[in-house]
Amino acid sequence: MLGTEPDRKLARRLGRTLAAVQVRRIKRKIPSALPTARRWTAREDALLGTKADAEVGRLLGRGTAGVRRRRRLLHICLTQWRSGNTIARKWTQAELELLGRLPDSDVAEQLGRPVHSVMVKRLSLRRPACPSKVRRVRQRRVPSAIPSREQPPDAREWTVAEELLLGSRPDREVAQRLGRSRTSVARKRRTLGLPAFGRQS
Repeated sequence: MLGTEPDRKLARRLGRTLAAVQVRRIKRKIPSALPTARRWTAREDALLGTKADAEVGRLLGRGTAGVRRRRRLLHICLTQWRSGNTIARKWTQAELELLGRLPDSDVAEQLGRPVHSVMVKRLSLRRPACPSKVRRVRQRRVPSAIPSREQPPDAREWTVAEELLLGSRPDREVAQRLGRSRTSVARKRRTLGLPAFGRQS
C-alpha cells in the first residue's frame, strides 16, 4: 500500500505513525503519492492512459495515486475489460489525422473522447490548434507621445506547458502564475474548448 496514497492518510488507515510510514516507504525506494517538486510535462501527460496507472507510475517514478489523480484531472479514461486488466483506448491512425485539422472540441465530440485528452494528444504530437479556433490578440495603438512597449504581456505565444495549466486551476490563479491577464487566460481556455475549473463533466 506504500505510495498508493499520501503517507499521512495511509498512516491513519494502518494505525501507524507518519514517521514510520515515511521511513518504510523511503527504505523501499517507493515514490511518494504526492510529488510536489516535479511538474508534469507534456511527454508524461501523453503516457497517461496508455498503460495501467501503477505501471505508468513505475515508468515515471511517480506514485500510483498521483498518476491516477493527474489522469482524471485531464479526463483520460481507462476501459475495464472482463479479464480484469485495465487498458487504455488506443488512438487509431484515422483519429490522429484529425488532430489539428479540426477544433479540439469538434474532434472530441466526433471521437467520443474528452476535450482535454484530445488537446494533450495534439500537443504531444506538436501540432498547432486548428486555425479557425486561434484568436489573434489585437494590440492597442499607442499614441506617438507615449513610448510603446516592445510587446504586451498577453501577446506572447502560448507554450505547451502553459496550455496544460488551463482549466486545471481557477483562471485567476493560472493568470498569476503565468504573468498574464485573467481575460487572456479565460479567452485562451475557451478557444481550446476547455471548461472552467470545477465545471468539468
